Amino acid sequence: MKKTIIEIIITLAVIGAVIAGYCYWPKGEGGTDLGGVALNGFEDNQEFTTEETPNKEAEQDNKEIADKSDLIQVYSPQAGQIISSPLMIYGQARGNWYFEGDFPVVLTDWDGKIIGQGHATAQGEWMTEEFVPFSAELEFIAPTLRDNGTLILRKDNPSGLPENDDALEIPVLFKTEKVISLEENLRKMLAAEHNWDINLMEVNISQMSDNHARGGVMFFAKENGEPGEGGYLYASDINGEWEIVAQGNGQISCELLDEYNFPEDMKDQCS
Repeated sequence: MKKTIIEIIITLAVIGAVIAGYCYWPKGEGGTDLGGVALNGFEDNQEFTTEETPNKEAEQDNKEIADKSDLIQVYSPQAGQIISSPLMIYGQARGNWYFEGDFPVVLTDWDGKIIGQGHATAQGEWMTEEFVPFSAELEFIAPTLRDNGTLILRKDNPSGLPENDDALEIPVLFKTEKVISLEENLRKMLAAEHNWDINLMEVNISQMSDNHARGGVMFFAKENGEPGEGGYLYASDINGEWEIVAQGNGQISCELLDEYNFPEDMKDQCS
């Protein structure tokens, strides 16, 4: 009899414990039983989000390039300009960009491989905080796989400390056979149109897209072959044929360039 009473008491205690546990068991949103486990590791009332992890490469692509125009300015070559060897570089930099009157200049191909290097030399007293003109000349062998590269002008850093490093990077394009062929065709067109001596003139394309090109024409003195006068040249591919649409040494008309749909980066010198 005593055993039966004890068994009844134990049974009632177990039932009471089950009921109490059910009443106080954690519930998910909407009353769903979560079994006491926080959803995906989030605590109750913590905001749950399905936002994807940011794309680090996209963040890098969208990152603005620091403006270094208060430290160094390059007149030539400009970003996106077509270059050939030897490459002449002109600009100005603050005196602290130099050390002992110069700073390193490096040219790389599309993959970052160095294909030319040297030093830019100050054209004046460099021990100043003011801008000092510089010039440099780089010889290189243009890559054949791709036509894009980077010109890097590095701040001279004799201390070797990383915090004193700095550099200006300028994207450039190498002169391809396509560009060389177009230069020669335009040279022949100009010689035929104006009855000029083709051996005393040269066409250099500085910027080119699929359907537009701009550059310059240089004339050489017949007596000694020294460079003489020159002017600008704009050409457009019209119905599969390249045509010269503007040439001269005055101001180029923006309306004319608009008529032939020249891209914006080729209209920076028009008015």
